[in-house]
Amino acid sequence: MSRQQASPFQILKSGHSRIRDVRRANIITIGKVSDSIKTTFGPGGMQKMLVLPKGDATIASDGLAIINNMATSSPITQLLIEAVRTQHELAGDGTKTVVILAGELLKKADLLLKMKIHPTTIMGGYNKARKRALETLESTGMRVSLKDRELLQSIASTAIGGRLSGKERELIASLAVESVSKIAEESRGKAKVDQDWLTIRKKAGGSVAESRLLSALVVYKERPSPKMPSRLTGAKVALIGSSLDPLTYNNDQTLREYEVNTPSQLREIIKGELEFNRGVVKHTLRAGAAVLFCQKRVSKAIMKQFADAGILALEMVSQEEMLRLEKVTGATIVTNVDSLAPDDLGAAALAEFRKISGDEMLFIEGARRSKVATAILRGGTPQIVESLETIYRSAANAVAKAVEDGRALHGGGACEMNLSTDLRAYSKSFPGKEQLAIEAFADALEEIPKALASNSGKNPIDALTWLRAGHSAGSKDLCIDAGTNAAKAVDAFLVKHHAINAASDVATMVLGISDVIAVTNPAAVQAAQRETEAEQNRIQGERLRTAFKENEALKEVQTIDRQVAERLSRPESY
Repeated sequence: MSRQQASPFQILKSGHSRIRDVRRANIITIGKVSDSIKTTFGPGGMQKMLVLPKGDATIASDGLAIINNMATSSPITQLLIEAVRTQHELAGDGTKTVVILAGELLKKADLLLKMKIHPTTIMGGYNKARKRALETLESTGMRVSLKDRELLQSIASTAIGGRLSGKERELIASLAVESVSKIAEESRGKAKVDQDWLTIRKKAGGSVAESRLLSALVVYKERPSPKMPSRLTGAKVALIGSSLDPLTYNNDQTLREYEVNTPSQLREIIKGELEFNRGVVKHTLRAGAAVLFCQKRVSKAIMKQFADAGILALEMVSQEEMLRLEKVTGATIVTNVDSLAPDDLGAAALAEFRKISGDEMLFIEGARRSKVATAILRGGTPQIVESLETIYRSAANAVAKAVEDGRALHGGGACEMNLSTDLRAYSKSFPGKEQLAIEAFADALEEIPKALASNSGKNPIDALTWLRAGHSAGSKDLCIDAGTNAAKAVDAFLVKHHAINAASDVATMVLGISDVIAVTNPAAVQAAQRETEAEQNRIQGERLRTAFKENEALKEVQTIDRQVAERLSRPESY
C-alpha cells in the first residue's frame, strides 16, 4: 500500500490572517512607547512636540496628553492607554511611571523568553514580585497630614516634575497645597477632599508669578449694566433655572408666537409682557434677593428693571456654575421665578466685581460654605495658561490623594531602589526559574532612578551603583538629586501603589497573549459588513411581518401602502 500524504487544509476563513510571534511584536511596541516617554521623566525631563492630524502643533510634557495623542498602528497600545488613564483618575499622577515600568518589565521578560523560560513562569514570578513590593510599600510609608505643609509641598513639586522650574514650580506647588488645605474637611482623624469646591479661572496676558489663590467663588461674568451695584455686602442670592423672557418663559428656549389681527390684541400682548416683566422683579424683591443668577436668557427689558431696582442679575450662567453656586451659597435652584421664596435664597457676605487684566469678574466671598477656593492662573499666552492648568491639577490631585490616604513615600527613585533591594533578597528564597523573574522585576524598578539620573545630566550607571550601595547599607531615603531640590522629593503613597499595580497588569496581560487573528483584507471587511446589514434587515422584516399578522389595524395600513406603491409604479393604469 502506498503511503497517503496528508494534504494541508485551511482553518481560517479567506480574508483573515494569523499574526505570528505576536508576543514579541507587542513587547517591542510597548518598549518603544516607554523609551519615548522616558526622556520626559523627572525634573530634568524634556518636552514633546505633538503634531495633530490637522497640522496644529502643541508642546506637552504630561504623560497622559502624550499617550492620548500618540498615533500607533498596534492595537496593544490601547491596553497601555487605558492603564495610564486609570492611573490618572485614581492617583492623579504617576502616568509616566506606569509607561516606563510596563515597558521595562516587558523588556526584561523578553530576555527571559529568549532563555526558553515559559511565559507562565515569568507571569508567576512577576505576580509574586508585585505582591511583595506592595507589602513592602505598606511597611515603608510615611504618615502625612494637613499640618505637614513642607511634606505636602514636596509632593506637589514632585507631581509638577520638569514642567516648571525655580520659583514658578514653588509657587504652583504652594498654591496646590493651599487650595487642598482650604477645601479639605477633617472628621474622626481622616481628611476628605472634594475637588468640586476648587474652581480654576485662567487669564492670559500676565506672568505665572501673578497666579494666586482666593477664598472666594469667582463667576467669569461682566456687570450687565453700569446701574447695577458693583459691590454688595450681606447679599441674599437667588438661582433661577428657567429663562426670564416673556417670549420664552415656561417654553424652554422656543420663541412664543402671537397672531395679531387688531390693534387691541397688540395692546393686550404688550400689556401682558409689561406685567410679566414687573412680576419678575416684584417676586425677586418680595423674596429679598439682591443677587440673581439665571441659567438661561434674561430679556433686556427685565435687565433694565433689575438695574432700576438695585438688583444685580447675571444671565446665561453655566449649569456647572449654577450647581457650584447652589452648594456654596446654600441657595436652591428654582424653576419658576413666581415661586421664589425667602427659604430658597442663599447668602454671601460679599459680592463684588473686580478686574483682572482688564476683564471683569464677580467675586463671591463669605458664603455659607466657607471651604471654597478659586485659583487664578496667569500666563503670557493661552497655550501657557492651558498647560499651567494641567500642571496645577496634577499637583492638587497628588496632594489631595496624599491627604486623604495619609501616607507618603520617599521620591527621587528612593522608593523604587528600596523595593529593588528587597526583591533581590526575596528572590533567593525561590529555587526555581521564578527567581529569575523576580530579579527581572527588581531590574525593571531600577530603570526609574536611572531615567531620573540620565535626564538630569548624570551618568546613570554611576548613579545606580551609588544608590545600590547606599540602600544596601540601610539608607532607604537616598535618592537622585536632579539639581532641583529633588533630595527632598516625596511621592503620594497611592501614586506608587497604583503605578506598580497598573504596570504589572499590563506586563502580565501582554505576556499572556499568544496569538492575534485579524481581518486584513478590505474586501473581507466590507463583505462582513454587508452580511451584518443583511441579517439585521432580515430580523427587522421578520418582526414587521409578525406584527402585521397579529394586528388588524396594521394590515389595513399595509394594504394602503401597497396600493400607493402600485399607483406610483404604474400611474398610467389609474
